Amino acid sequence: MSRHDEWAAHLDPGVDGSMDDGMTLDATERAALDRIRSNLADPTVWEEPPPSLRGRLLAEAQTQVQDQAAGLPGQTPGIGTVITGGADGVDGPAGSDQDAVSRARAKARARWIGPLTAVAAAVVVFGLVFWPRADNPVSELPTYELAASALAPDATATVRSEPMGAGVEIWARFSGLAPAAPGEYYAGWLMGEAGMVSIGSFHARTDGAPVGLWSGVAVQDYPQMIITLQREGEPPGPSDAIVFEGRIVP
Repeated sequence: MSRHDEWAAHLDPGVDGSMDDGMTLDATERAALDRIRSNLADPTVWEEPPPSLRGRLLAEAQTQVQDQAAGLPGQTPGIGTVITGGADGVDGPAGSDQDAVSRARAKARARWIGPLTAVAAAVVVFGLVFWPRADNPVSELPTYELAASALAPDATATVRSEPMGAGVEIWARFSGLAPAAPGEYYAGWLMGEAGMVSIGSFHARTDGAPVGLWSGVAVQDYPQMIITLQREGEPPGPSDAIVFEGRIVP
């Protein structure tokens, strides 16, 4: 199971939590993923705001604009003003329509800002972990096709690689590849004159989903890539069951 698979499994471990067995996540990773899972599970995050709130806010804004045009002092805080004081979080006497609108706005803001901020943070975390960087999208990188063997005659594979500070990020997309059976998995390898280097493993249970692999060596020195079908419990080297192979440099 790859690192990405472990993160995904910890976020959605199933009813009995058995997918957590055998993971190598440390305490810091588990705590961060637990916080993300808790925020996403909060039903208030996904609730719609009251239908009447938009109308009340627009009416308040229109009133303020009219008062300012007439040279009258504002009676309520403007949009974006921090509201403090009072039993309901609003300064001034209670009971007027304007106060009711301001209190509703303050409560709505307090209710939505926290959960939405948490969800936004979770989205950023997932974007950094599971998708290519936005400043250099993987779609702009050169694409190389791997040739399928008789083990997957109708499947296709495309590969893109990008040198990074700590190694080479490799993104592969497989179409028509059968998911690895229980007890089996797919593994990626780079080959060159100096030998062979592992670049990660995956199970391909979602057809067409991008697979993130990683190389600690330059692809120019190890230009040949192969994908093998491995069986759990067997030696960690590449098996003879080659599913795809091809060059990933010009």
